[in-house]
Amino acid sequence: MRIILIVLIVLGSVTALVEFRRHITGIYNAGTILQTPAKSQVMSVDQWGLSTEKQATIILQYVGSTQAPFFELMAKEP
Repeated sequence: MRIILIVLIVLGSVTALVEFRRHITGIYNAGTILQTPAKSQVMSVDQWGLSTEKQATIILQYVGSTQAPFFELMAKEP
């Protein structure tokens, strides 16, 4: 039983390490390890399309609706 557990932990660790290496390699290949992107390449919050629900973009998948219980109850403006 221990051997199975060790094998599963090693496999899970290898997957995480491979993905970490892939991400770092992508950053290195893009040449952005020591350089931040130019201001023109960075989107401001206004460009995300969060002003109204009809103009919403893909960012709503990550932020959520402004009518969600989190924003209605917990993240109220003081």
